[in-house]
Amino acid sequence: MTPEAETILLNKITQVLRDLHEQGSGDGEAMFMLGAGADYVCATGKAPTWPALKARLSGTETVGLLAQIDAEGQAAVAKGQNKHAYALQILGLSIAATGAQSPEIRTATGLMDDLISRAIGNYRKRGSKGPAPLN
Repeated sequence: MTPEAETILLNKITQVLRDLHEQGSGDGEAMFMLGAGADYVCATGKAPTWPALKARLSGTETVGLLAQIDAEGQAAVAKGQNKHAYALQILGLSIAATGAQSPEIRTATGLMDDLISRAIGNYRKRGSKGPAPLN
Protein backbone atom coordinates (compact mmCIF):
# COMPACT_ATOMS: atom_id res chain seq x y z
CA MET A 1 0.00 0.00 0.00
CA THR A 2 1.39 3.39 -0.92
CA PRO A 3 1.92 6.03 1.78
CA GLU A 4 -0.85 8.10 0.18
CA ALA A 5 -3.26 5.17 0.31
CA GLU A 6 -2.35 4.52 3.95
CA THR A 7 -3.02 8.19 4.80
CA ILE A 8 -6.48 8.00 3.18
CA LEU A 9 -7.21 4.71 4.94
CA LEU A 10 -6.07 6.06 8.31
CA ASN A 11 -8.31 9.12 7.89
CA LYS A 12 -11.33 6.92 7.12
CA ILE A 13 -10.61 4.54 10.00
CA THR A 14 -10.13 7.48 12.39
CA GLN A 15 -13.44 8.98 11.27
CA VAL A 16 -15.29 5.68 11.85
CA LEU A 17 -13.62 5.11 15.22
CA ARG A 18 -14.61 8.61 16.31
CA ASP A 19 -18.20 7.94 15.28
CA LEU A 20 -18.18 4.57 17.03
CA HIS A 21 -16.90 6.21 20.19
CA GLU A 22 -19.45 9.03 20.07
CA GLN A 23 -22.54 7.03 19.19
CA GLY A 24 -22.18 4.00 16.90
CA SER A 25 -21.13 1.41 19.47
CA GLY A 26 -24.18 2.32 21.56
CA ASP A 27 -26.55 1.63 18.67
CA GLY A 28 -27.75 -1.90 19.32
CA GLU A 29 -29.22 -2.36 15.86
CA ALA A 30 -26.02 -1.28 14.10
CA MET A 31 -23.89 -3.49 16.34
CA PHE A 32 -26.26 -6.42 15.71
CA MET A 33 -25.83 -5.90 11.97
CA LEU A 34 -22.07 -5.68 12.41
CA GLY A 35 -22.03 -8.96 14.32
CA ALA A 36 -24.36 -10.68 11.87
CA GLY A 37 -22.38 -9.48 8.86
CA ALA A 38 -19.03 -10.44 10.35
CA ASP A 39 -20.39 -13.83 11.41
CA TYR A 40 -21.63 -14.43 7.86
CA VAL A 41 -18.27 -13.46 6.35
CA CYS A 42 -16.46 -15.71 8.83
CA ALA A 43 -18.75 -18.63 8.00
CA THR A 44 -18.35 -18.05 4.27
CA GLY A 45 -14.58 -17.90 4.71
CA LYS A 46 -14.66 -20.99 6.93
CA ALA A 47 -13.00 -19.16 9.82
CA PRO A 48 -14.15 -19.32 13.45
CA THR A 49 -13.15 -15.74 14.31
CA TRP A 50 -12.62 -12.38 12.64
CA PRO A 51 -8.83 -12.42 13.13
CA ALA A 52 -8.70 -15.97 11.73
CA LEU A 53 -10.66 -14.86 8.69
CA LYS A 54 -8.37 -11.92 8.02
CA ALA A 55 -5.30 -14.12 8.40
CA ARG A 56 -6.64 -16.58 5.80
CA LEU A 57 -7.49 -14.13 3.06
CA SER A 58 -5.24 -14.14 0.01
CA GLY A 59 -4.73 -10.93 -1.92
CA THR A 60 -7.23 -12.04 -4.55
CA GLU A 61 -9.80 -13.00 -1.91
CA THR A 62 -9.30 -9.67 -0.15
CA VAL A 63 -9.95 -7.72 -3.34
CA GLY A 64 -13.03 -9.83 -4.13
CA LEU A 65 -14.43 -9.47 -0.63
CA LEU A 66 -13.87 -5.71 -0.66
CA ALA A 67 -15.65 -5.46 -4.02
CA GLN A 68 -18.58 -7.44 -2.65
CA ILE A 69 -18.75 -5.33 0.53
CA ASP A 70 -18.60 -2.15 -1.56
CA ALA A 71 -21.41 -3.30 -3.86
CA GLU A 72 -23.60 -4.38 -0.95
CA GLY A 73 -22.84 -1.16 0.92
CA GLN A 74 -23.83 0.97 -2.06
CA ALA A 75 -27.04 -1.04 -2.47
CA ALA A 76 -27.81 -0.58 1.24
CA VAL A 77 -27.31 3.18 0.98
CA ALA A 78 -29.54 3.31 -2.11
CA LYS A 79 -32.28 1.50 -0.15
CA GLY A 80 -31.88 3.80 2.87
CA GLN A 81 -30.46 0.98 5.00
CA ASN A 82 -27.88 3.21 6.64
CA LYS A 83 -27.09 0.99 9.62
CA HIS A 84 -26.46 -1.94 7.32
CA ALA A 85 -24.16 0.24 5.19
CA TYR A 86 -22.40 1.44 8.35
CA ALA A 87 -21.71 -2.13 9.46
CA LEU A 88 -20.39 -3.00 6.01
CA GLN A 89 -18.15 0.06 6.06
CA ILE A 90 -16.55 -1.08 9.32
CA LEU A 91 -15.96 -4.60 7.94
CA GLY A 92 -14.53 -3.21 4.72
CA LEU A 93 -12.14 -0.85 6.48
CA SER A 94 -10.92 -3.65 8.73
CA ILE A 95 -10.22 -5.88 5.74
CA ALA A 96 -8.68 -3.05 3.69
CA ALA A 97 -6.23 -2.37 6.53
CA THR A 98 -4.86 -5.91 6.47
CA GLY A 99 -1.15 -5.73 5.81
CA ALA A 100 -0.85 -1.97 6.36
CA GLN A 101 2.61 -0.93 7.47
CA SER A 102 1.61 2.15 9.45
CA PRO A 103 1.67 1.55 13.22
CA GLU A 104 -1.23 4.01 13.54
CA ILE A 105 -3.35 1.99 11.13
CA ARG A 106 -2.46 -1.27 12.87
CA THR A 107 -3.41 0.22 16.25
CA ALA A 108 -6.66 1.71 14.96
CA THR A 109 -7.55 -1.49 13.14
CA GLY A 110 -6.88 -3.46 16.31
CA LEU A 111 -9.49 -1.35 18.09
CA MET A 112 -11.95 -1.87 15.26
CA ASP A 113 -11.24 -5.62 15.14
CA ASP A 114 -11.85 -5.88 18.88
CA LEU A 115 -15.25 -4.25 18.38
CA ILE A 116 -16.02 -6.59 15.47
CA SER A 117 -15.05 -9.61 17.57
CA ARG A 118 -17.29 -8.45 20.43
CA ALA A 119 -20.15 -7.83 17.99
CA ILE A 120 -19.75 -11.37 16.60
CA GLY A 121 -19.75 -12.77 20.13
CA ASN A 122 -22.89 -10.85 21.07
CA TYR A 123 -24.59 -11.86 17.85
CA ARG A 124 -23.74 -15.52 18.36
CA LYS A 125 -24.86 -15.39 21.97
CA ARG A 126 -28.07 -13.40 21.58
CA GLY A 127 -29.01 -13.14 17.93
CA SER A 128 -28.38 -16.56 16.51
CA LYS A 129 -28.14 -20.14 17.60
CA GLY A 130 -24.37 -19.98 17.97
CA PRO A 131 -21.63 -19.67 15.38
CA ALA A 132 -22.64 -20.17 11.80
CA PRO A 133 -21.65 -23.60 10.47
CA LEU A 134 -18.25 -23.60 8.80
CA ASN A 135 -19.31 -26.18 6.19
